[in-house]
Amino acid sequence: MTEKIKNKKNIFIWGFGTSDMYIDWWKIKLDFKKESFFEKTKEINKNWNSFKDKIDFPIIRAIIEDEKFDKSKDIILKWIFTNQNENSEWKKTDTIYLEYIFKKWLNYNKDKYDFLIFANDNFILSNPINIEVIYNEITQAIDKQITNNNYFKKIDIDTIYINTTGGTKQMIIWLVLSVLSKFDIDKLKFIYGEQRDKETIPRYQNIYRDWFYDSKLKKLVERWDFEFIKYFIDENNLKEKYKKIYDLSSYWVYRLLCNWEKVYDLYRQMNISDVFYVSKDVEKNNLLNESINGIIYTFRQNRLAEFMGRVYNFVDGIIWPILLKNVFWKDIQSYVELKQIVRNDNNLKIFLDNYILYGNNLAWDFENDEHKLTKKWLLTSAVKIAMVEYLVWKNKVDKKFEKILNSLKNLNQYRNKTIIWHWTNPISKQIIQGKLQVNDVETFFSDILKSLLWNNILWIDILKNEILKEFEIV
Repeated sequence: MTEKIKNKKNIFIWGFGTSDMYIDWWKIKLDFKKESFFEKTKEINKNWNSFKDKIDFPIIRAIIEDEKFDKSKDIILKWIFTNQNENSEWKKTDTIYLEYIFKKWLNYNKDKYDFLIFANDNFILSNPINIEVIYNEITQAIDKQITNNNYFKKIDIDTIYINTTGGTKQMIIWLVLSVLSKFDIDKLKFIYGEQRDKETIPRYQNIYRDWFYDSKLKKLVERWDFEFIKYFIDENNLKEKYKKIYDLSSYWVYRLLCNWEKVYDLYRQMNISDVFYVSKDVEKNNLLNESINGIIYTFRQNRLAEFMGRVYNFVDGIIWPILLKNVFWKDIQSYVELKQIVRNDNNLKIFLDNYILYGNNLAWDFENDEHKLTKKWLLTSAVKIAMVEYLVWKNKVDKKFEKILNSLKNLNQYRNKTIIWHWTNPISKQIIQGKLQVNDVETFFSDILKSLLWNNILWIDILKNEILKEFEIV
């Protein structure tokens, strides 16, 4: 007898077919046009004593006797049988009497298979061909007999063995899909009994597990959910199998967060295109490109609060300084630097003095106020907007930027009334479109990128395709 671990049990689910029982070492071969497996097994069950020494289940026996099959815990057998309507064309193929025969066979061999527990109720299908019926009846049986069953709630299920040998092809396919939808993938072990003449060799299959993980990760990539990809791979101990996908997803997350050192290190570790190169030195990276990629990504993902913050940073910290620097040949950040520019451009002083903001004159000349003028006093967004508008007026900046900046100004003014600032006005894609006065937000920002860099190819799109390619290799 096998010494068993208390309080832990395994489950073995098997879909019975007409080839699973042997008599005198041979399958029951019938001409189903004339003969009935249902009637034959009914007769065997009725005359068990005449058949008990002739009956065998060699495929099942080979699997449960295999050294890889865990016998240290009780194994609860949950078999699948068919019992169709009396008028069904394929009633003659029903396996319902195998339920009684196998139970008698197991009892007859109880000393040898003391670790097997035949369940009080099994899965009974009313149709082994119709996929909708199979799926519904199997999932309902799993819910009733296992997941919502008080007995199974009280015990610790370690492993659920799923046999993919017996029954119809439809039964096997939908059994696999049902258990994948109902149980933790790490608890499932799929077994196929490969038959060679009269010998059965158990094969533990990873194809379903691989298919599950691949399909799950592909969906996450298609949803752009790279943060969760990292978590999913870590949580399921899949880092070795999906190392490249994990590294590329990590690269994605760190690059969006502007963690240049980690991005640079990952780039060096991976064999990927130079298009993904970034420098550890923030000043050497194209922050305009990085900002637009982040803005478009967060909009796609409906992360609208983050989107609003990124737009504000883009306008205040990137696009206006770029436009100002292209004209004045220096990055104007403080009021001290602005005063130096104004001394050489009286028209700019007149423009700023007469600039109206929210019904009031623009506060820019702090030298005439009580404020202490220092290099740390940074220009406000309003002053930067006014300066760019001045440059447009003087034809020193392309007029198309006037419309762009006005749209961005509208959005940023609304931002100040949302949870991003001090108020609680709602944020939605429709509101954002309205404030920008555009139908396509992504195209609006992509066009800015093209206007300033002559290229609107997004690294987020290239990297997503690079990750999807990995599924062809894994």
